[in-house]
Amino acid sequence: MIAIPTAGDKVLPIDFSLCGFGYFHFDLSTSLGSLNPPLRQGLLESYRTQRTLPKQAIRLLEAFFLISRISAYGFALPNPDQHTWLQRRTPQVVETICQSFLSGESFLFAVR
Repeated sequence: MIAIPTAGDKVLPIDFSLCGFGYFHFDLSTSLGSLNPPLRQGLLESYRTQRTLPKQAIRLLEAFFLISRISAYGFALPNPDQHTWLQRRTPQVVETICQSFLSGESFLFAVR
């Protein structure tokens, strides 16, 4: 996180999360994860107007989405205030999206 000074003495933080020079599927999947499924499809369609995606793009995006989600949980782990939420949420994620992914079923664009 960095801080950028603004007018006066005010400082506003900017969190770039896992931003960096890396595999573009990771960046795209992280963005898709913050949207509901109908908006995810719109973002992907818009993205495809600018860049070609490989045939296995959905599978790759779903794999990177899982990595992104698990990483976020790892960042929350040191915070004891998050433990109850993590204990409730982690099994839900395993039973839904992890199981879907391992079974070869697409989940990122499915409306549940």
